[in-house]
Amino acid sequence: MYGYIFSKSLKTFFLFLGILLITLRTFYFYNIGLSPFPILGVFFLFIYLLMSRGSFLIDKKIISWLSLFLVAIVFSMIDPLFNTKDFNITSFFGLVLGMLLFISFHCYKGLNELEIIKVVKCVLLVHVIFFFYQFISFHIFGNLVDLIEPITGHAQRGIGFIDKEYGGMAAFRATGLFDEPASYCTYVLALTFVAYYNSRKLDLLELTILISVILTLSLTGFALVVAYMLTKKDIKNVFSIKNSMLILIGVVIVLSMFGDLLIGYATQRLNELGSDNSANVRINNFSNILELTTIQLLLGSGIGNNPVFVVEYTFPSLIITFGIVGGGLIVLSFLMIFSNSINYRTLIFFSVLSLNFYTLFNPFTWLFASILNVLTYKHYLTRR
Repeated sequence: MYGYIFSKSLKTFFLFLGILLITLRTFYFYNIGLSPFPILGVFFLFIYLLMSRGSFLIDKKIISWLSLFLVAIVFSMIDPLFNTKDFNITSFFGLVLGMLLFISFHCYKGLNELEIIKVVKCVLLVHVIFFFYQFISFHIFGNLVDLIEPITGHAQRGIGFIDKEYGGMAAFRATGLFDEPASYCTYVLALTFVAYYNSRKLDLLELTILISVILTLSLTGFALVVAYMLTKKDIKNVFSIKNSMLILIGVVIVLSMFGDLLIGYATQRLNELGSDNSANVRINNFSNILELTTIQLLLGSGIGNNPVFVVEYTFPSLIITFGIVGGGLIVLSFLMIFSNSINYRTLIFFSVLSLNFYTLFNPFTWLFASILNVLTYKHYLTRR
């Protein structure tokens, strides 16, 4: 009996460790040219799957998904065959590892949905604690805490904003265990989406996460919060009298302490949107795609080959790697997998999320898709 309890606890710990480490991509060690934590996280998740009880079943959906994906990969290899290019083994390894993770989570039918949700919430709690530790340390005690530089030697981007002041308060933007505010917003809200996918209520942790995202002063975060609220299944329940009072109290506290900071900084970002660096990067991502050759535009330039400069955002990266044809096949393959859970609310959230989400070479992209697939598939079976 004790052996079973220990084995179950160890399995849950591997799940927690796997998810947490995959979110720590920011801890990039330049001396080895690698961010090791996500890779370790994927292997811990494989250990978790091996320790789980259940059957491994390959169904028609995953075969169709894999077939479309492999066709897209084959198409993307055509241009590199005629144009000698360096092969990026890191990108290839990341893609293969991610695909294996997604297939394993889909085919393994013995996974505990409630266990996964609880663990994801624990990971979210860890990130929220570090965020508010950094936030309170600066705004209340005046201590500038960088959680990444002591380990990697490179400062967090939020540190660079301490020279800007609004309402007599420095516009330091807390980022927790991430390198910049937008990354914190993207990772945390993506995990929040899967953790509360089947929930109709707005609980304290969820509300705290949304407040933390707003406090990053990230325009991406603001847009994600609005999009996230639209995904809630029961809007009336979300904005019940109890929840409305909690939201109102939270808004009053935040505005009373940081109102000038929030309004002043957001106003400046909006007024200078045309010259805002992060906004320009997103716009240039799409304009740079037009510099591709016809073959590259249609079939892609191959895994790890970037003939034009593009920052790691979802759709521009997808087109450059796999082209319009291959990228379309990949999007179609995922629409087939999630055909039972796609609605206009989730499409809105995914659309906003994709503006700052990451490529198919990032393990977190596959973690997000894998967990969401497990939860939506089980929810579909329950409804049936």
